[in-house]
Amino acid sequence: MTVATIGRARSGKGSKGDKEKLPKWGWLEWLTLSLPLMPGLLFIPGLSVIRTPVRVAAFLIPMIAWYFVATKGKKRSGRDDFKSFKWMKFCTIFILFQLINPQGLPAPLAALGQCMLLISIISPIYWVAWDLKSSKQIPRLMMILFICNAAGGVMGILQVRYPGRFDPPSMPAFENMDKDLAIGMYGYQTDDGRTIMRPCGLTDTPGGACGAGAAAGLLGICWSLRPIALWKRGFCILFAFLGIAAVYYTQVRSLLVVEVICIIVIATLFTMQGNVVQATQLGVTGASLIAGALVWVAINVGGAVLDRFGTLVKEDKGELYQNSRGMYVQDTFTRMIFDYPLGAGLGRYGQSYGYFSFNATESIWAEVQWPAWAVDGGIILLVAYPCAVVLAISDSVRVALKNPDKDLAFWAAVVAAVNLSTFATCFSQVPFVSAAGLQFWTFAGVIHAADRRANEERRASTA
Repeated sequence: MTVATIGRARSGKGSKGDKEKLPKWGWLEWLTLSLPLMPGLLFIPGLSVIRTPVRVAAFLIPMIAWYFVATKGKKRSGRDDFKSFKWMKFCTIFILFQLINPQGLPAPLAALGQCMLLISIISPIYWVAWDLKSSKQIPRLMMILFICNAAGGVMGILQVRYPGRFDPPSMPAFENMDKDLAIGMYGYQTDDGRTIMRPCGLTDTPGGACGAGAAAGLLGICWSLRPIALWKRGFCILFAFLGIAAVYYTQVRSLLVVEVICIIVIATLFTMQGNVVQATQLGVTGASLIAGALVWVAINVGGAVLDRFGTLVKEDKGELYQNSRGMYVQDTFTRMIFDYPLGAGLGRYGQSYGYFSFNATESIWAEVQWPAWAVDGGIILLVAYPCAVVLAISDSVRVALKNPDKDLAFWAAVVAAVNLSTFATCFSQVPFVSAAGLQFWTFAGVIHAADRRANEERRASTA
């Protein structure tokens, strides 16, 4: 099963467009490949000592792509009419102005690093429309994303089944920490007395397999609905199953909730498209894999997984969230917007602070996205950035419901659901200061550009 062969699968009836030769790989393909795989470089012996440059390099790729795409080749349309693009231009300018925020000046290197990180995450919205050569690239991009995330999910399973054999050479979370304390923080006990460390996947962070597992689960289910060979469909379902199992092993409850939300949203969009059978297949397959993976993991680890995920059913949802992450969101709107109405200065939290501040300024805790926006840009960024996100999601929904190209409409529905889930994780994580945000803006821009390109091609063929 290769990217090329599965990527050629089409839902049409053999039209001329279906026989169109796919363009060569460009920056879009390489960026999509790097999103889940760059952290895997830290598995190479010796590279862990240069962890910071490796992590930084992951966010340099979209900036380098922006430069080369902008300076070479013909500029294509499909960007300026994107409503979200105008909001993100404003956010970019406002983030640059934050470099002169006095509260960030004590640590100028951290402020500059945070500025470049935020702009790097936004940057695909500026250039993907120019790099996309055909709407037929979308399935190839989605298959690259699926295979890479499936690799992360499978690695997570191997790390559980064969402890120590597939772990990264080093894990920064364990540095300068007592071993028993580390196990207590990042592991859990099985019914038969074994200790399971939350799998890293292709990262060096305990629990890092959850993101790749969730993505592999959703994309595998969606690929199983495409017109591909039966054996390929079987592999897609297998990797989806293993991806969901990896989520259970990491015990990250929020991503299981997000997985369910995505399936419901995609099924709803398929129904609105008139594809009731496909929506039913999606729901049945998704429910079966989620339940089946839970049973499989519970057989291996016992009650630990049932106790952890059972809280989603047994405990009061509002109280559960408030005690875990809700307090940070509440603090954002009851205190932080008054303390930092125009932001607290860049480089005050996260990796930028840890790598480049040298403790020159006081850190601010940002456990979820809302306080992160408040720190980086105060009330203005708290309003502008979410507005851009909502507009981007609604644009993908529009393409899913209105574009006559069934292939593009299918993947637009998937992207809309995945991006909606990314927005949902703003209440539990900081996606727009990570690779998740980079993926959001890449595929939001790609879907809009593909819709525009498909419409142009259709008008040209009928002229």
